[in-house]
Amino acid sequence: MTAEKASNNEATTAMEPYSVFTRPEKWCIIAMVSYAAWFSTLSSFIYYPALPALAITLGVSISDINLTVTTYMAVATIAPSLVGDAADILGRRMVYLIILSVYCVANLAIALTQSYLALLGLRVLQALAISGGGLTFAAGWPWIFWFLCIASGSCLLSMVFFLPETSRSIVGNGSIRPPKHLQLPVPLLMCHWKDNHVAAAFRWRVPNPLKSLAILVRKDNAIVILACGFLYVVYTCINASLSTLFISIYKLNQWEAGLIYLPFGLGGVTSTFISGRLLDQAYRRSRLEQGLSIDKVVGDDLDNFHIEKARLRVIWIPMALTACSVVAFGWVLNYHQVRLSLFEQNV
Repeated sequence: MTAEKASNNEATTAMEPYSVFTRPEKWCIIAMVSYAAWFSTLSSFIYYPALPALAITLGVSISDINLTVTTYMAVATIAPSLVGDAADILGRRMVYLIILSVYCVANLAIALTQSYLALLGLRVLQALAISGGGLTFAAGWPWIFWFLCIASGSCLLSMVFFLPETSRSIVGNGSIRPPKHLQLPVPLLMCHWKDNHVAAAFRWRVPNPLKSLAILVRKDNAIVILACGFLYVVYTCINASLSTLFISIYKLNQWEAGLIYLPFGLGGVTSTFISGRLLDQAYRRSRLEQGLSIDKVVGDDLDNFHIEKARLRVIWIPMALTACSVVAFGWVLNYHQVRLSLFEQNV
């Protein structure tokens, strides 16, 4: 009898869909979450071209303004460890609404501030929650943050009305009724539970920011994260100094300083199409060399396959190109600076 019951439970689990949300609903959720994720990168790239203008307006040095970049990046690094565990407890919908509200208010406050210390503190608040030189050139640097405030406000509004709770610890595959505070204002919108279903019980515990650090216990994870961290530091340092250096050396205006960030965006978009295919080809080639099959439906058994080695086969050339391009970038800037100094002395 017990075996029969267990068999029925396994059959029910096998027939249960992973998600009860329809395809249009899934696309709606993906669009809103992608829109919200966009602000993390946008908050940095829209800010970089305005650094020289901010230094002049607030009457501080470039080094002081660069400190706002440093604090933003430091807090943005720590914030995910806080938000991730909080989303498991409070629900993803609630966390999105809270952080977007904080982000929107922070941008509004920055747009109205004329104080360096206020800017420094509000950038921390902005990072805790989450290319555009044209705005600075046309309307001044405050419009950077007016734009971010308006954009994040529209994203917040769409999530209030259309983003359902998707945390599996709360709603499972979407068929379990969430607590009242996690339900959409419109009762029948994205509602896949029956009226007689009892809402999931809310279990509170204090979020643990150190929980995500457990991934660093494994040496391979720690090495990968450390290596990616070094690359990201170089990437951030170049972006933060780019507008300042180009305005100083090549006498660009704010509009032109904003345009120099376009190659980063174009390169990022292009790499998403190229890097994924390179990794897939390396993975497929490595499995075939070891006589292992590839099952796209069920998934491959990775217990006897070193996926890290497969990926390392294609990483060396991009890494070498990255190192060479950074060295060449620094050499060109330094050479141009020396040439300008000699020219000014002769004049």
